[in-house]
Amino acid sequence: MKRDAMEMLMNARPDELDPNAPVDAETREREMARAKHGAHGTTTVTAPARRRVRPVWGLGLAGVAAAAVAAAVLVPMSGDGGGGTPAAKKHDGSQSLDGRTVLLTAAETADRQPAASGAFWHVTRLNRQYMRVGSGAMSYTVVDEQRDESWTPNSPTGLMVARAQQLGAHPVTDADKAMWRKAGSPTSWQVKIPAGNGKYKPLSLSTTPGKVRITRQGLPKGAVYWLGRNVTMKQVKALPSDPKTLKAELLRWYQGHGTEAVDQKSTADEWLFDVARGLVTDMAVSPKVRAAAFRMLAGLPSVASLGKVTDDRGRTGVAIAMTRPGQAGAALQSRLIINPSEGRALGSQDVLVKQSDRYPGVRAGSVLFSILINSHEWTASAPS
Repeated sequence: MKRDAMEMLMNARPDELDPNAPVDAETREREMARAKHGAHGTTTVTAPARRRVRPVWGLGLAGVAAAAVAAAVLVPMSGDGGGGTPAAKKHDGSQSLDGRTVLLTAAETADRQPAASGAFWHVTRLNRQYMRVGSGAMSYTVVDEQRDESWTPNSPTGLMVARAQQLGAHPVTDADKAMWRKAGSPTSWQVKIPAGNGKYKPLSLSTTPGKVRITRQGLPKGAVYWLGRNVTMKQVKALPSDPKTLKAELLRWYQGHGTEAVDQKSTADEWLFDVARGLVTDMAVSPKVRAAAFRMLAGLPSVASLGKVTDDRGRTGVAIAMTRPGQAGAALQSRLIINPSEGRALGSQDVLVKQSDRYPGVRAGSVLFSILINSHEWTASAPS
């Protein structure tokens, strides 16, 4: 499958992160996702970053060469760690909410929303990556945060604009803060990330926020999103609003593997969940197409409800999830948090549900990576 924009990204990579290097599927998938989502070489992706259907251009192709695109599995510099960060908080009695009812309620709400349009589709997000630092009994969890915004043009001749800022890393829980103070309140950390061929390289984390970065670029052959393939805004607007037809349209591009890594096996349900999760969080689809995606998800037997939860911003929603096997015996769960009464997604999480040597020191139930969707809407202009 031809992917010109992706070829440009891969050509900008350091040699040790060549996607043709013999690395495992999860590592390669996260490297690709980081490149497209605007990595700046100051973070580590600790989660299996399943496809978040972002604009294919991320933060611009020109900046990728300078970005040491981070691979996936965090390894403490020494020691074995001893914990993680909990997933979104559940509410009592939440298990009575089945996933099908939640999704159909969200679909009905979306169906009643008016269609809109504008010059740009504007999305604001907060990306969080959790990792263990320190050694042995002195280890603790920090979260590295990045705020990003994207303005995707409605016109194929428009400029795509992105703005991002690394907000810095900090301890997560009160216990982590206490251990951090006991360690001397460091303002930076060194971790290791995979660099291909079984090798690792050091990476620095800092509490200091980075500069705001703004990039602008024309559309590569009109492509604005990754939906199992590069798609244009015209193709996005043409997606069907009938759930069965939408499912059939999306499955045209399913070939037995993940949305990115061809050597990572994926069931059709897993593939559809990954694609639909990005579709309802990021893409400029109409309310009726979003409703169709919710109904399509409701028809997948492997999607389960986790009940009412509170996300990292304190917003109440309902989490639906799909669990799949990972490397080295790990079990990973992809979650989508939605607000059924608003017919919209609040964000997503990737959670480790079974401990593994692949994630040293990280307890089962810990969030590895999360995205909070603060807003998505049509707007008349983008930053000049």
